[in-house]
Amino acid sequence: MRAARCESHGKPDAIVIRELPGPVAGTGEVVVGIEAASVNYPDVLIAADRYQLSVPTPFTAGSEFAGRVLSVGPEVVDLSPGDAVMGTSLSGAFAERITVSRSALSPVPAGLDMVHAAAFNVTYRTAYHALTTFGGRVRRLGSDPRRGRRCRERCYRHCDTSGRQGDCRSVDSRAGGGMSLVGGSGDDRLRR
Repeated sequence: MRAARCESHGKPDAIVIRELPGPVAGTGEVVVGIEAASVNYPDVLIAADRYQLSVPTPFTAGSEFAGRVLSVGPEVVDLSPGDAVMGTSLSGAFAERITVSRSALSPVPAGLDMVHAAAFNVTYRTAYHALTTFGGRVRRLGSDPRRGRRCRERCYRHCDTSGRQGDCRSVDSRAGGGMSLVGGSGDDRLRR
């Protein structure tokens, strides 16, 4: 199988494609045929050995993926070959197949394609955590109800420009609309 390998820590352009033997599921493990993988900032940090956990080289890069179950090991009774799953692992997602613990996987919800499922576990949950954890703190500290409305509008506007409007609206509404996390390529984009 092909895999994106980090053979020495450094910049992402040092990652190379290599042929590796196919993985085998052990007890409590599942082999997943990866159909989509998400690239996240921690993937860059891990490759550079600047993440809070160090991964010894060589390793296969990538931490978030979606695909179909190819095989299951002993003691995995709730998944079968062909099941659509999404999951996370500290490394290994930038490959054609990955072996992970059953606990690292979740079923792909009906109607969610593999590309979006691959970005759900880290990306969406990180945004949700930020908005619900820190958003609640900001809302409790503020006393001006108009400020909350402006925050929601800025959050929507930011999400509209980043292409994640639907995700942000559902996260922001759960967070109570009391926080805005805004990032942009320049000050002009942040003033809108």
